[in-house]
Parts: sequence; C-alpha cells; structure tokens
Amino acid sequence: MGLQEYFAQLGRGVDLVAECSGLSAPDLEKMGASAQDAAELISLHTIYFGPTPYTGKQRSAVNAARRNGHTLSTLHHIESFTRRVKEQRAAWNLRVELCATPSEQVTAVARRRLRELRVPRTYCERAMLRQHPNGLATLTVTGNGLDMADAFRTIDQQHPGKSFIARMLGKAGPAARTRVTTMAVLKLEDYGTIMRREGDDVMVRTTSGAVTTGAQLVERACANEGLITIISRTHGPVDLYRCERFASTKQRTM
Repeated sequence: MGLQEYFAQLGRGVDLVAECSGLSAPDLEKMGASAQDAAELISLHTIYFGPTPYTGKQRSAVNAARRNGHTLSTLHHIESFTRRVKEQRAAWNLRVELCATPSEQVTAVARRRLRELRVPRTYCERAMLRQHPNGLATLTVTGNGLDMADAFRTIDQQHPGKSFIARMLGKAGPAARTRVTTMAVLKLEDYGTIMRREGDDVMVRTTSGAVTTGAQLVERACANEGLITIISRTHGPVDLYRCERFASTKQRTM
C-alpha cells in the first residue's frame, strides 16, 4: 500500500472504524496493526458502533463525523475531550457537537464547552499540612477573606515561614490588623452650648439646662461603637470621643 492509499484509508474515519465490527484487538494485530492502533480502533468502534443507551445520539455523531469527513486522528482528538466529562449524557452531547464541528474548530469548541460544564469549585474553612522531603512543610488555611488578608500582610516575604510562626505564637508584637471604624459627627448646637473646658473634656449646658461633660453627652446621644466628633458652628471641631462603654481605670484593669 502506497502512502497515498494509506492516508486515504485514515481519512475514511468512522467508515474505517465500522469495518472493525466483529473483530478483536488481537484480530487486528494479526492483520498487521500495532497493539496501540488495534486498541484505539476497537475503542472507537465500541463508542461509535457498540451498544449504548444513547443510540440516537450515537447515530447523530456517526452521521456528523461522516458528513464532516473527520479522520481517525480527529476522532481520537474528539474523544480526548469527551472522556473528561463524567456524566454520560453530557459526554454524548459534547461528542455529537464536536462531530458536527469542522475539524479545525474542534479544539476551540471543546474547550469552550468544557469550561461551561465545569462545576464551580466550592470553598469552606479548612487547614491542610503537607510535609516535604527537605524538612520544610506547607500549611494551607482557608478562612474569612478579610482575616486572611490581614494575616497575609503581617508576613515578612523575605522570611515567610519564620515570620508567620512568630506571629502565630505571639512573638512578633501586635498583629497589623485592619479595622474599620465609624466616624459620626454630633452638632453641638443641636444639644446645647459650651460652658468651659475642664481637664481633657468640655462642659456643656444642654438645651434642658442640665450641665454635662462632652463624654456623657456623646454616651447619651450615640449607642453604636465608633468615633464621634463634636463640631460647633462657632468653634469648629471641639473634641473627639470613642463611643463605647466608658469604664473607670479600675474597671479597665479588671
């Protein structure tokens, strides 16, 4: 058989596969096929002409492959994609579509469909440790995105392992954690007028006539944690308070 005839036979694609009906791989090897070629031909025959619950799709794939003149190599290429799909109906749908696709477009169409079929990966909190032969180990931790970002920023990229362990064991000082703080503005004239500054605070006469400190005024006016700035139209920014439960020195110590 000359090269021209050999390539012409390979170009017969599904028709060449159909001729394997009733033959086994050893039978093909006796005819001169290599063990690999024989196994691949029998595999293709099983797919395109063997028993299957999807006979309609099988017929459509064979007709489409014949119509497009797909060669044996194209059929092998198509199967390299369809075998990545575990669910059989989905695999047959992909096979039919690729058989109906011109050979030069098979790769692009297959990759696009495989991306669409890929189930999005789900993540959950977990920790994994992988030991390496050289004495090092890799710790992989999945957790809250903001917490992980804060932890990552504390790592010295020149010495990631040592700095991470030191931080985890509390040997590297306070963690560089990002904190979001609310800043609220309290307009003084809505509550009273400044009487005088006393120590680190201001004394305010409220609209009801009562005298109170700026801290007490803020504590009454705002219940949420955050930063409160008292601003006066006349005096501008007056003072800044952290809005939280005000504890005595002894209470803080306890």
